[in-house]
Amino acid sequence: MVTLEQLAEAALNRESLLLRNLTHDLLRENPNLSECPKPQTYDLRILAAAASLVELLALRLRQTPPNWTKDVGALPEPVYGNWFAPSHSPNLTLGDFALFT
Repeated sequence: MVTLEQLAEAALNRESLLLRNLTHDLLRENPNLSECPKPQTYDLRILAAAASLVELLALRLRQTPPNWTKDVGALPEPVYGNWFAPSHSPNLTLGDFALFT
């Protein structure tokens, strides 16, 4: 079973292919993103990245994100990547989707 912690770690480590594969698996296993449990971690970077990713996915799928994401703070720095960006915008950050603000 794929966890949000795994997605967050892949994003923070800039492992684009792994993140894409984990995302596909997560969405297959959890079609209703509002039911994704809060990651059980003390690492605030993992928690913030997981919240941002699940909010982004929920936004893209026109779903409601899990309630716990409201209580998670932002990452201190943007995370760059092209995991979810259109091919003509390879340098978008997750912050471009207002998920770190």
